[in-house]
Amino acid sequence: MSPVPTRILLIQGISSLRATSEDEAVGALTTDERGLRRQVVALDTREHAEAVASGFWPPVDAQVRAVAAELHANLEEHGPAQLLYAGLDEVPTLIALGALFGDEHRLGCRDYDRDSGRFVWPETAQTLELEPAGAPRERMDAAGEVVVRVEISYPVQDAHVDAVLDRRSRLADVVIRPRGVAPRPGLVRSQADVEHFRTVFRDVLALLELERPGTEVIHLFLAGPVSTCLAAGQELRLRNGRRVQTYRYRTLDDPPLTRALRLTPEASSDVQTPLSDADMALAMPSVRAAPNRKACAMPSPVAPSMPR
Repeated sequence: MSPVPTRILLIQGISSLRATSEDEAVGALTTDERGLRRQVVALDTREHAEAVASGFWPPVDAQVRAVAAELHANLEEHGPAQLLYAGLDEVPTLIALGALFGDEHRLGCRDYDRDSGRFVWPETAQTLELEPAGAPRERMDAAGEVVVRVEISYPVQDAHVDAVLDRRSRLADVVIRPRGVAPRPGLVRSQADVEHFRTVFRDVLALLELERPGTEVIHLFLAGPVSTCLAAGQELRLRNGRRVQTYRYRTLDDPPLTRALRLTPEASSDVQTPLSDADMALAMPSVRAAPNRKACAMPSPVAPSMPR
C-alpha cells in the first residue's frame, strides 16, 4: 500500500484567461489538506499570450515541460505528495501538463465553482453519465489518423473539424458526450464525475489501439473543464507511442479551430532530462528564478478555447 502523503504540491495556474492568486489556490484545499506541509509551484503562462494567439506554441511547450520536470524532481527528492492544480489556462496547455507529467502520480484538480466563487466540488457523488459514439467495432490495419472529440461543455462542430482535417484521412471519429443531456458548462460537479470521464476516455483510447493499430496521430478536440483536460492528458500515456495533436478554439477566429501543441513520446521523455539553454530561454525568466515556488513548514490561514 502506498504511504499516505503528509504534504501537498499545489500547482497555481496563472494565465491571461485568469490570474489565479495564491490565496485562491490555497482556497481550493480542504481543512485537512491545509494541515499538510505545502509547496506552491506556479505555472504562469501570461508572458506567452501573444505567441499563442499567433499560433506559436514552443514557449508554452518548454514551460510546461519545465514545470512537469520540477514536479518530478520534487517528488523524487522529498517523497510522496498529493498534487492539486488550481487555476485556468488554455485547453492545449492543460492537456500538455497532464500528458507530460504522466500518469504515475494522480494530478488532482477542482474546477472553479461560480456559485461559491472557489475551486471546489459542489457534489460528492457521480452526477454525469458519458457515452462514446462512433467507436470502431472492426479492426482496420491501415495507417492514418483518428479524431477524438470530447463534448462536455459544448459540441465540437463538424464544420470546424473539417476545416482543419480532411475527412478522407480519418480512420475513426469518436465523440464522447453526456448521455441524455446536451453539452453545457458546469456538468462536471464532483471528483466522481472526473473519474468516470477518465474511465470512458481510457476505454476509447484502448479500443482505438485495438481496432486501429495503424493510428499515427490522435487529433484531440476537447470542450470541457480544467479537470477533464488534465485527466485526458494523463490518460494519453505518451510513452506508449501515441502522438496527439491538440487544438485551440476561438469563436471569432477563422477557422475557429487552430493547431496547437503536438504531444509526442519524445517530449514526454524530455521531462526526465534537464532542459537545454534554448528551451529555458523560451520557457520564461520565472522558470529560472522561480520566485513563486516556495515551501512552508505549515500552511498559513487563508470560453472561448478555455476549459469550461
